Amino acid sequence: MNSLHLAPPAADVRRQARENLNGQWPLAVLVTFLAGLLGGQHGFSGGNVSVDLPHAEIPLEHIGDPQMWEKLLEELTTQWPAIVFAMVTSLAISAVFFIIGPCIHWGLCRFRLGLVDGEQPSVGTLFSGFGNMFLKALGLSLVQAVIIFLISLAVFIPAMVIGIVSAIFETT
Repeated sequence: MNSLHLAPPAADVRRQARENLNGQWPLAVLVTFLAGLLGGQHGFSGGNVSVDLPHAEIPLEHIGDPQMWEKLLEELTTQWPAIVFAMVTSLAISAVFFIIGPCIHWGLCRFRLGLVDGEQPSVGTLFSGFGNMFLKALGLSLVQAVIIFLISLAVFIPAMVIGIVSAIFETT
């Protein structure tokens, strides 16, 4: 028989969370911080590396100016080692986070569930996803990335078609 389960009031949830974290705050903050550094927190980690190209900005009115393009090309040719280093570093960090991030996230979830269940989880719980869950977590992350890519294409392609069609009709 189906029954309706109502969520408890937010005040009760907060009270229960405070009880579960009683005396565990420093450990919980440390584990969450470590998870973020290791790529297990979505939106907290990232491999952003930037290279400053002071002459790379081209004002719209100078796009047709050949001197501006020469200046930009000169800037890029003098800065290419830094650009390549930034790209390789960013790619390497992203790859590491893509590979170990799901396992760290799994361990973070186990740590938090342990707190909710009244257990005494340790920092080592953060790495519990590397056991028999490594391939499953990596596979799930790969499937998620493919689905996000396909959904992005499903949104991007019609938007491009609409943009092209509207540009055609504006010029006529």
